[in-house]
Amino acid sequence: MAMKTVALEQATGAALDLLVATCEGHLASVTKSGEVIILREGITDYFDPSRNWGWAGPIIERERIATLCPATGDFWDARDSKTFTKNPQYYRGPTPLIAAMRCYVASVMGETVEVPEELL
Repeated sequence: MAMKTVALEQATGAALDLLVATCEGHLASVTKSGEVIILREGITDYFDPSRNWGWAGPIIERERIATLCPATGDFWDARDSKTFTKNPQYYRGPTPLIAAMRCYVASVMGETVEVPEELL
């Protein structure tokens, strides 16, 4: 897989899910249909925290990520409340999960990330 360096705000869908899987320490791959799968406790499972509260919720709670939707926009902002005083940065997305997962990835990997080109 050829990798491309992009700004985190460009990561969405399977690219964002793959980044989150990496941050979580999962052995992950992408199926031909573009779904991220992980191997966890000997079981293969779909992993889609950018769309699935079941995966994202525990991360959001553990990392103390706060989301809000400004009244003047149709986007969501997220911030890591544990490190907000050191880095008062909001991460934006069209949904609360995308914003929160971008915030989480930024806290682990930074704001510039490498993703497989075919996922962009």
